[in-house]
Amino acid sequence: MPSSSDPAGPHPSAERIAAYHERRLAPGEAEEMRAHLAACPGCTAELLAFAECFDEPEDSASGLSAAEMDAAWRRQRERPAPALPVRPAPAAPPPRRSTRGSRGLTVFLGLAASLFAALSLVQWQMISRLREPRANPPLVNLAPVGSLRRGTEDVSVLEVPPAARRVWVILDPVAEPNDAAYDAELVAPGGGRLLLLEDLRGSEKGNFRLDLPVSLLREGEHRILLRTRRGDGRAEVTEFKVRVHLSPPPVP
Repeated sequence: MPSSSDPAGPHPSAERIAAYHERRLAPGEAEEMRAHLAACPGCTAELLAFAECFDEPEDSASGLSAAEMDAAWRRQRERPAPALPVRPAPAAPPPRRSTRGSRGLTVFLGLAASLFAALSLVQWQMISRLREPRANPPLVNLAPVGSLRRGTEDVSVLEVPPAARRVWVILDPVAEPNDAAYDAELVAPGGGRLLLLEDLRGSEKGNFRLDLPVSLLREGEHRILLRTRRGDGRAEVTEFKVRVHLSPPPVP
């Protein structure tokens, strides 16, 4: 039996060669067998052996004639051997390089890029906040209790929006402030000190501006006591009142 690695391709079995010899193959299969025999001397020799062993001289209907066998064998010997394909030699694999250094460098560069992006974002947010115009805190001007400058309104109202963090309270005493030290005490609606500001100095306009955190304020009427400390130890007290209204946060 011929080797399966011949250039003619896969070889038929002995039973298939015998079936071809006995003309039991379909026309298409017989045509494929003829094409294979034309290129494969081994299978042609095996077919000739079948013809010599099993053919009867007087039965011309089975197998091939001796003239056909001789002609097939002659054509096969005159057919040049097919050239084997030349396969290029496999290229030598490139030398393996250590990936530890490159992997560490990749991780380092990735971390550096992430850090740079985070710093850039923080810097951009800070610049945006600085560029935004800042609105002044809610402000109210107060005149002393019993003063004619209070007008018709009984108690001034300070409206505090939800986003406010601080408020400004301007105290306008009747007398012009002098060089004496002043203290301001913020009293809760139900009584009790909320905040004490010491060593206050009057402005050029003769008033005092108190910067109060919203977190200290309560809903309702607050009292502010402005005290003037004299050298003899006595204190002159001026009272102010303000009604605080804390606006509720918007409903989402």
